[in-house]
Amino acid sequence: MKNMTRFGFLAMAAAAALTLGGCKDGCPCCGCCRSADKAKISTFALHVYEVMEKKGLTMAQAVAEFKKCGVTGFDGEYTDPRLDEVKAAGLKPVMIYGVMSFRDPAKDEIEQNKYLARAKGLGAKYMMIVPDHLGDLKDDPKDPKYEEEFLKTMRGLKRLTAKCIAAGIVPLVEDFGYRTNPGSHFCNLKRYFAEIPDLKFALDTGNVMYSDRGTDILEEYAYFHDKIRHVHIKDHPAGKPQGYALPGEGVVPNEKMLRELFAEGYDGWVTLELFDAPDMLEAVSKTCAFINACRK
Repeated sequence: MKNMTRFGFLAMAAAAALTLGGCKDGCPCCGCCRSADKAKISTFALHVYEVMEKKGLTMAQAVAEFKKCGVTGFDGEYTDPRLDEVKAAGLKPVMIYGVMSFRDPAKDEIEQNKYLARAKGLGAKYMMIVPDHLGDLKDDPKDPKYEEEFLKTMRGLKRLTAKCIAAGIVPLVEDFGYRTNPGSHFCNLKRYFAEIPDLKFALDTGNVMYSDRGTDILEEYAYFHDKIRHVHIKDHPAGKPQGYALPGEGVVPNEKMLRELFAEGYDGWVTLELFDAPDMLEAVSKTCAFINACRK
């Protein structure tokens, strides 16, 4: 077993869990998460609301449409009061995200505790922590004032990570797309993981292109590969870093990354990030098919 990859080990563990009647996430393996030949696919709760509004559907009807496509879970923001309804309608809470300020510890801890309580209450396995934007500062990690504020953020992120671990929740950060966010800098992400070993990575396949800082997504993917516990999938057209493309039809190397992850036994969730899709349900259906094709 010494030559087995981490994902290979997870694949064996997942297979054993299936044999024993449970899946890796601890629920009875009745198909609520995935079948043996399909990926675990989640969506943003916001996508469900969009379908409800545009198609005139109830929550239950919209969720049923997503499930027909192969979606079984959801990601949502901790301040969203409707997440319990999404859960009750039949989607599994997977990852709860929130923008957290860490620059005033005494004040900010109150909101962080609310965030943690919300994720625990929903039964989510993951919290994707988005350190607050530093848009009021010069966008230069080498600038002394930026460094001072970044260190406050990193110390706060470390404290919240410890709370997540104590609560049995996996803490994540992603390669955030907005340039005002410290997570849009490859160098800052490296520092997060060097300083906070328990922190894990949510790979957003399109955010490196979105932030347009010149970083190579495949370089970032390779660097943080062993930290990946969650994936957000999106795509962009050539020459339009903030534009929308259906995953698999743009220039982001989604197929390469997904095929490699699945081949290694990746058993985590892939969340559809399809903001600006002209027809959400069509995009969901096609993207689910694309993801599952990458497993073969």
